[in-house]
Amino acid sequence: MLYSIDDKPITDIPRRRKADFKAWRDNLVDSDYEEVFDAINKYVDTVPPDKPFVSSFIPRAIWGDVPCQPLIDACNQNEEYAGFFFGLIVWKVMIDHKEKWVFKISDKEDDVLGTTYWRRK
Repeated sequence: MLYSIDDKPITDIPRRRKADFKAWRDNLVDSDYEEVFDAINKYVDTVPPDKPFVSSFIPRAIWGDVPCQPLIDACNQNEEYAGFFFGLIVWKVMIDHKEKWVFKISDKEDDVLGTTYWRRK
């Protein structure tokens, strides 16, 4: 389950990214989507309870377990869009996760791109 910092439940992909997510998801076969989703979910389950993680760091952490080329293919070879797609899949994993999580999207001034997630207490 995913919550905003001000404790609002998040139940879907952000409205401004819904059309992109749908288009990219439509270009990806179910088995590839499920493989990426499951690999991210396994990674999230290994995050220690007191530690946050940043979505953009996940591919480096589990690169051997995530088939990233299908994401690039689904985004018409645009690696930047594939990164956005990956981030939205992480978002969906967090919505569907059994534990409660909170997020903060990086500000443009931050050195780190991506969304930071941590367990909600």
